Amino acid sequence: DEIHRADVERRANEETFRAVFEQCADGVMITDDDGRVLDINPSGCAIFGRRRDEVVGTPFWRHIGDVPRSRAYSEALLRTGRLTVEVR
Repeated sequence: DEIHRADVERRANEETFRAVFEQCADGVMITDDDGRVLDINPSGCAIFGRRRDEVVGTPFWRHIGDVPRSRAYSEALLRTGRLTVEVR
């Protein structure tokens, strides 16, 4: 039926996303509307030198460089709903 097929498709999409997220060479953080980290991939952990459990639940700006500049990033994220930052 339609509901079962949609559920199977949703699960397949989630598995694909998880595989890409976990194996991506770029660091990726997923945040909520308040800027708290919901998830971070292994590359992100390596970039920031932290374990996943040290990052998840914290404000993302704590991990991306100097705090005054990071707060501006946070405000942009909250204002627009998107943020792309290159960490060097």
